[in-house]
Amino acid sequence: MKSLAARGAVGIAVAAAMVLSACSSSGKSGNNSTTSSPPSGTSSSVSSPSATESSSGGTTGGDAYGFINPDVTAKVKDQPLAGPVGSGLTRGVTSTSIKVGCVYTSAFWPNSAGGYAARFDRANAEGGINGRKIDFSGCADDGNSGDTALSNTKRLVEQEQDFAIMEQSTFATPQVSDYLNAQQVPFFGWFPPGFCGTRWGFGFLGCIISSGITSLKYGWATAANLYPVLASGLTFKDTKAALFGTDADSCRSSFSDSQKIIEANGGKVIYNVCNIPITGVTDFTPYVRPVLATHPNVISINVALGGLAQIIAALHAGGYKGVITNPSGYSPGLLQAQPALAKALEGAYSISFTPPLEQSTPYNTQMLKDFAANKTQPGQGTFFAYDQADMLVQMLTAAGKDLNTKTFDQAVNGGSFVYKANPAGGPPDVPFPVGHFAPADCSAATQVVNGKYVVKGEYKCFPSVQVRG
Repeated sequence: MKSLAARGAVGIAVAAAMVLSACSSSGKSGNNSTTSSPPSGTSSSVSSPSATESSSGGTTGGDAYGFINPDVTAKVKDQPLAGPVGSGLTRGVTSTSIKVGCVYTSAFWPNSAGGYAARFDRANAEGGINGRKIDFSGCADDGNSGDTALSNTKRLVEQEQDFAIMEQSTFATPQVSDYLNAQQVPFFGWFPPGFCGTRWGFGFLGCIISSGITSLKYGWATAANLYPVLASGLTFKDTKAALFGTDADSCRSSFSDSQKIIEANGGKVIYNVCNIPITGVTDFTPYVRPVLATHPNVISINVALGGLAQIIAALHAGGYKGVITNPSGYSPGLLQAQPALAKALEGAYSISFTPPLEQSTPYNTQMLKDFAANKTQPGQGTFFAYDQADMLVQMLTAAGKDLNTKTFDQAVNGGSFVYKANPAGGPPDVPFPVGHFAPADCSAATQVVNGKYVVKGEYKCFPSVQVRG
């Protein structure tokens, strides 16, 4: 396999298909770009996209399709969207306001309401959206229940008459997303399948689990989750990975992608199980023991932050000394607030799916100002909420003064809309409707060192790997 050096302030050398066209998002304009050839040794069942990279200025690239690879764009741009075309409904829209609601999983995304409100408050302070203020109702907790998520969602649509709903919910099941899609309600979030292929579902990083949705013509495995593995100094060829986590479809989808990419590049996945209950576990030893029995050198854990420290402690108690990585351990302010947790996470790698605060960018600076204005504590849940709110603000603006579901649909899904973080240095560019079918495959790799987060791999975006279609 061909080794390639990924650019970054720390100069970490990484090697795999995922770094073919890694792009730095450091908050500086005029980034230089290079183009590399696809690696050899890729399995026949997983094809690497050709390496393509924008050379225009800005922190998140500048071509028309942002960080969704042009080869991907060409394949998915004409795919049909599920759900009714906007018919002109004005639910939640008055001459002076736009009603927006939220359903969230507090166990996974605490303080999300503050993240949404911070961005909406700034929009309102700047005069609103085409003369209308956003009337945000806060977030209703789904209580780790799909049924509750659905009932809360229906209440927001049918009783509260919200125009758009932020679904920061791990339990935004197909019943939830199908309902919202049928009702012409724009909904925003991250992981669940309802953000893929639906006209009214908008993932703030696009459709990041397309590989597991067989109803879509094409599937793309995302590489962002694996950035910390490579930032640790390993290559995939040397990787013997154990993947385990929460009993949830999001865990299974993520690890399915990871396994395909690792194995396609010569590595081994020797354990891949998502069976840990979301709540109620006090002893993680029964889940850790079979992982250690496989003798991995990389362990990736996909659980909520609440159980992460206990799992890592159990791994260390069992004698494990290899790389540990997870998607939930990066949360600014967390280590200072919880020294015991910081000690437990020492040495562990994590992922930031948006530029981490340790990378000073105009977007991060503005976000922190907005958080301070409404006294919101920064954290992963608040970051993701803020990013989704920023996307909605831009879409509402694009729909114009005559806001309804028809003008919204035409503006956003008509083929020319591209979300661009404002100001620059935030989440990557996401074009729609392409973003309904393909991921913006981006992350930064961080490690806890001496009780602090250290960026081991600056925020970059990678060409996702085609696994189906």
